[in-house]
Amino acid sequence: MRRTVPDECDVLLREGGIAHLRPLCPDDRAHLHELVDRSSERSAYLRFFTGGTASAHAYMDRVTEPGHPGRALVAVVNGRLVAIAEYIPGDAGDAEIAILIDDAVHHRGLGTLLIEHLALNAAEEGVRELVADVLAENRPMLRVLDDLGLATRRAFNDGTIEIRMDPRPTPGMLERIEERAHQAASACLTRLFHPESVAVIGAGRAPGGIGHRILRNVLDAGFPVRSR
Repeated sequence: MRRTVPDECDVLLREGGIAHLRPLCPDDRAHLHELVDRSSERSAYLRFFTGGTASAHAYMDRVTEPGHPGRALVAVVNGRLVAIAEYIPGDAGDAEIAILIDDAVHHRGLGTLLIEHLALNAAEEGVRELVADVLAENRPMLRVLDDLGLATRRAFNDGTIEIRMDPRPTPGMLERIEERAHQAASACLTRLFHPESVAVIGAGRAPGGIGHRILRNVLDAGFPVRSR
């Protein structure tokens, strides 16, 4: 059967940047601990429900141990591991889902992309429900889960919200994936159509040369020029 999503791929972020998604491997352990060290105490608390980062570091050791039952994806941006997301299948056809993202790449759509990929993978594995326990104060994560377009049920319990999602793609989910991809592609092209600067290399002194004519058009248009 052809998989809906590849095991490893590049994705466009909301502002037009690129992230590389791939399965977690044991060699990622040191990079995961670096991710925890870069995370704020607030981010660690919202993810692990405890103060400090001890629980986060213990989790990174556990998730990279041989035989760990989770299905984890990591995201790499500019050569740095910046996020991990996983689901752990249970015995009743459900799977617990969780995610940690580097503070430096918040609000760029990465969390949504990771959970979309996890949901599609979980559906192909036969998972019937993804379960996320989210602190009620964690509004950004609640918005991410709402924006997925999956069929969702919520239950409030003592400061946390249990969210149960059917991972099978819905028309609404596919529409939102297409809309987000279009927005990211448009952002990616913004620098091309609205550049802050343009480099002209090889502009000779001969009036008939292509480089000379390009530079002359730039000058005639009134753009400031800096020579090197």
